[in-house]
Amino acid sequence: MMRRMAVTVFVVCGVMSGWAQDDVPDVIRARSNLVLVPTLVETKKGDPVFELQPKDFVITDNGVIQPARLEEDTDLEPLALAVVIQTGREAFAQTNNLRGLNTMIDSMIGDVERRVAIIGFDSQPQLVQDFSGKTLDVSDGLNGLQPGDGGAAILDAVKYATHLLSEQPKEYRRVLLLISETRDHGSHASIPQVVQQVGETNTVVYSVAFSPSKTELKDSFRGNNATGPGANLLSPILMTVQAFRKNTSAAIAHLTGGEYVRFDTQFGFDKQIGHLTGHVHNRYILSFQPQSPAPGLHRIRVVLPEHGDLRVIARESYWANPVLP
Repeated sequence: MMRRMAVTVFVVCGVMSGWAQDDVPDVIRARSNLVLVPTLVETKKGDPVFELQPKDFVITDNGVIQPARLEEDTDLEPLALAVVIQTGREAFAQTNNLRGLNTMIDSMIGDVERRVAIIGFDSQPQLVQDFSGKTLDVSDGLNGLQPGDGGAAILDAVKYATHLLSEQPKEYRRVLLLISETRDHGSHASIPQVVQQVGETNTVVYSVAFSPSKTELKDSFRGNNATGPGANLLSPILMTVQAFRKNTSAAIAHLTGGEYVRFDTQFGFDKQIGHLTGHVHNRYILSFQPQSPAPGLHRIRVVLPEHGDLRVIARESYWANPVLP
């Protein structure tokens, strides 16, 4: 099940902490060779598919087929949810778009035992409401958010939230709902630190981003897209670095097997949260055990050879290092 995962999942980069592309990333040591792969399967109309068996899935690790297992009954486990909301920069102007969030959180969690915390962040994160199973506490926490400063330290907020999630009972699934702009501004945490903590806490991240300004959109496409004859020669590490440079909130979601969506209005926000609500409990949790995995960034791919008409959203990568004696 999701809580059993001990491998440090995905990535390697430190763009937000000031690394150059030629720098060698810090070592993150895997504690287990068990890799869990949260996987959502949908029809073309967006309806979840539930009846698949392990034999239907093919998982490849750097192109090598791995025997897939299916972890059972994870959707019945209690859930710890950290709602992480940006309040810095221009984010507080989005407050009116979030008016229905309390009700949506209830729908997202469903009828399982729950604990929900509210965290606001600008240049640093702040716990607004500690983990509670009471709807009123969650409502008070959302109402207690205040305008922040000029920062948007997404990585610091995710690191802080996953630390709090790690202190929840082991039987709880861990989910982080991130509501922010697309790019980090001012974090002190390095991406390897954040990735290691997300992996160790078995957290799935769902990112709901408000649209960036025109300046940010222009910057995100300036000098960051690999094109031309040499593009296919880029290493997976550099490709990952580019992903984090272009869109921090999307990269964090993708590394965990979660999802990334965007909104511009209250209607758009309500629609996107409703879209994610149906997915929290509907993921298959696949697992495999690579034998003596080569150190470095591993690309995971999940396919359904006999069901080419279905859409698959799954964890894409993990990072492995040799276990030192």
